[in-house]
Amino acid sequence: IQLFDVYPHKAQYKIGQSVIINVEIINKSETYIKKTVGFILYDFNETIVEKDEKFIIKPGLHTYMLEINMGTLKPNGYGVHVFIDEQEKATAFDIVVHWRERPRYGFLSDFYIGDEHDSEDIKQMNKYHLNVIQFYDWMYKHESLIPEKEYYVDLLGRKLSKKAVENKIEKCHEYGMNTMAYGAVYAASKDFFETHREWAL
Repeated sequence: IQLFDVYPHKAQYKIGQSVIINVEIINKSETYIKKTVGFILYDFNETIVEKDEKFIIKPGLHTYMLEINMGTLKPNGYGVHVFIDEQEKATAFDIVVHWRERPRYGFLSDFYIGDEHDSEDIKQMNKYHLNVIQFYDWMYKHESLIPEKEYYVDLLGRKLSKKAVENKIEKCHEYGMNTMAYGAVYAASKDFFETHREWAL
């Protein structure tokens, strides 16, 4: 048995939400193994919760979930240590009223057809605890952001997917991440400039 990775299932939590810690375990044998997984929840160096849970570990790499009912714990950052046999891994999470209290910024910039059902980038950003994600170069044109068609060519000549943008927004929200759009208010297409020359700087 190898304790492979430990991380919260969301980038950030609001007051009253249950916290789920994803525990990735590799069972290198071909049989199911019953194991005790222990975890300790810390507020700095003070132990808040300490308990064990038993899991049936399947062969291969699988994710198991430890749920922590936080009740009315105050907004703060908390540490988690997870144990299996002699192995230990640690992670952390925070509870906030609003993400602006502890912003951790990331961005996305690929919205091709092949990205419509690809959420590995967002899953990885969740492991980095990023909680506000900006969408760069997602728009149709600088002066006309949202395309009328499902597939469109942007000002950089890339063929993009509106569905990819929508799916990634939805997936970010599932991970407790907030999303915001980048918009170049100083830019416009050449055709738009030709039509509105008096607006140019």
